[in-house]
Amino acid sequence: MTERNATESTTPARNRLKTAASARWNDERSAEMWGRYADDVTQHDDRQAWEAIITDVVGEEPQQVLDVGTGAGFLAGLYAGVGHDVVGCDFSESMLDQARERAARDGFEATFTAGDAEALPFEDASFDVVTNRVLIWSLAHPGVAVREWHRVLRPGGQVVLFGNHPEDPTRSVGERAIRRLYGLALRVRRDGAATNLDDRTQREWNDAKTDLPFRHAPPSKIQALFDAAGFHETRVLDVAEEFDQWRTVGPWNERVPWHVVTGHKPD
Repeated sequence: MTERNATESTTPARNRLKTAASARWNDERSAEMWGRYADDVTQHDDRQAWEAIITDVVGEEPQQVLDVGTGAGFLAGLYAGVGHDVVGCDFSESMLDQARERAARDGFEATFTAGDAEALPFEDASFDVVTNRVLIWSLAHPGVAVREWHRVLRPGGQVVLFGNHPEDPTRSVGERAIRRLYGLALRVRRDGAATNLDDRTQREWNDAKTDLPFRHAPPSKIQALFDAAGFHETRVLDVAEEFDQWRTVGPWNERVPWHVVTGHKPD
């Protein structure tokens, strides 16, 4: 297992971040909200766009894929849908319950297991692809996590990170406000009851997340982190047009600048 080193702080403040994140994502109401979000996306035309980009980046040959921070199984289901063998890993049992329910309901095969993105419970060189979606911003020790992803990849394997840069300076204040309003709408149950966390958990998470080292990180910063971890042929793909999911799902047709950051473990 890769050890943390002096290049990345493990101060009490960073540990507090991790504790707050654990409480945030283990909350059942949070898991239910993200489960509904996954339903919204996968039941619209954007599913085809996601699957097309996955195939373009990873290829059509079946791969052994690890979805780190799988959450409600959104990305795992997409990879499985185009023929890959998928393991989804998350430290939230509530999220894993949502993922297993989704797999059973939607009829895709994937294995879901508990695990920490910064200390993965897998042997070296276990997977062909390590992937995740908007995970890195929520990590207390992103450098540690990326080195772990490198460790569990086979030589020649690929890391594939899907993300967006929500505070892109090219977007107007109005656009950003609309996205926040839509995010609030997603936090409302279908029966009208709010899905908000309890006050203490929400307050601790709000206080902690402002210190997350990769919060609002642009893709160039993620690419540099991949380079530092030993990945080769790193690149950033602008897939805003292909992945314009909020235009399809969001009631205000807002555009979000989706990107893919990739890199390969040397042979």
